[in-house]
Amino acid sequence: MAQINAMLLDQKNTSNSWQETTCRWLQSNKEVWKSWIPDESQCFPGFGLYDSVLEDFTEQRVNASNPIVCKACASGTFSKALSDSIGETYICAPCAKGTSQDMGAATYCKPCKSGEYQDEIGSRTCKRCDIASYQEEQGAEECKSCPASTTTLGLGSALRADCGCQKGFINTAEP
Repeated sequence: MAQINAMLLDQKNTSNSWQETTCRWLQSNKEVWKSWIPDESQCFPGFGLYDSVLEDFTEQRVNASNPIVCKACASGTFSKALSDSIGETYICAPCAKGTSQDMGAATYCKPCKSGEYQDEIGSRTCKRCDIASYQEEQGAEECKSCPASTTTLGLGSALRADCGCQKGFINTAEP
């Protein structure tokens, strides 16, 4: 309020128009009003730094030669906090092996369920374990093979107990 009163008093004392008075105030008080302008590279969760010229996500905004803005993270990535010399923002990072994210603007990646795995980074979905393999744990990067001469009835087996005799064989192992 004190700054507004000072500007009004300046206009009264100089008899300048409100436009001239305002312009003079803006030129002499840059450190005050610059903080009022939003930083287009200050991203919120779910979004990440995006180079609008290269049309690609980036992990830095300090000393960037192109305009940096915020854009929703794509499927297969999540929004991760970043602290730099400018302040706090977010970047889009690929989902790690053993995880996936099928939604955009996500803040985390989901671990693969039992019976699934993911051996690549940046994936939208997890893969189901192949026939003759299983995975009991969540967040796996690979499936475990069934014991020799055993198989599963289908894809996505989540238990070792799903491994049974192959067609035409009899299980003689004791329980």
